[in-house]
Amino acid sequence: MRVRPAEESEVLCEGDGYYMITHTMKSKLPSAHAAEFDTGFPVKEKVSDTASQKRFKEIVAKMEIRQARRDDLYNTAVFLDDCWREVYRNIVSDAFLDAMSPEERHNAFIKRYDEGLSDFWMMFDNEHLIGAAVFGKSFTEGYENDGEISAIYLHKDYIGKGYGHDLFVRIEQMLRDKGYANLVLDVLSANTRALDFYLKHGYEKVSDRTIELGESEYPLTILRKKGKNALDGVDIRQVDDALREKTTRGTSL
Repeated sequence: MRVRPAEESEVLCEGDGYYMITHTMKSKLPSAHAAEFDTGFPVKEKVSDTASQKRFKEIVAKMEIRQARRDDLYNTAVFLDDCWREVYRNIVSDAFLDAMSPEERHNAFIKRYDEGLSDFWMMFDNEHLIGAAVFGKSFTEGYENDGEISAIYLHKDYIGKGYGHDLFVRIEQMLRDKGYANLVLDVLSANTRALDFYLKHGYEKVSDRTIELGESEYPLTILRKKGKNALDGVDIRQVDDALREKTTRGTSL
């Protein structure tokens, strides 16, 4: 996977043994890797093919986004529990966060996976899990025909470097490809960083609700992104089932 170029000047150019590294590109690397590279290259200045540029290219090449297998789901559940504890430590009660068990999340994931209700994707850096997402049919009351992004989290060292955007827009496109015109998600209202991220990606607040976590209730914001599609408001799985039934009845195979 390549680092997403936000501007033309950020592209990693390859040709005739030369590479280009900019300040902005370096900022997209996780902190564990960024220290390896000299920051003295001005934007758009080509530099010779040195060991550091080769290393930069190797790191970018090792970034991978792939669909999770069934046997990946437990590690995904552990990762998301860890992310919850990191993100919500000062928002949700410690008692609830410390009592979370990956088995409960894993069981829910297995059910969704086996019933084809959700897709699970993972992001890796050199085989280390650094991001995960869950998405598919909406479970949000009032928006059951939408596509839903149920969860998307990155390891803290990878936040603010463009990786979240890369994963997020890829998920949106996969939901669109499944036929969902409208997308919905929810976020704890106190998680202002995530809320701002979704608003910047074109989502609008449509409802304020509460969610019970442990013995307390917390404000929850529902956000939605409308799209123009001939299947607007239609659950694509219902369409698929109807077409499959029609094809089966009409075929002589």
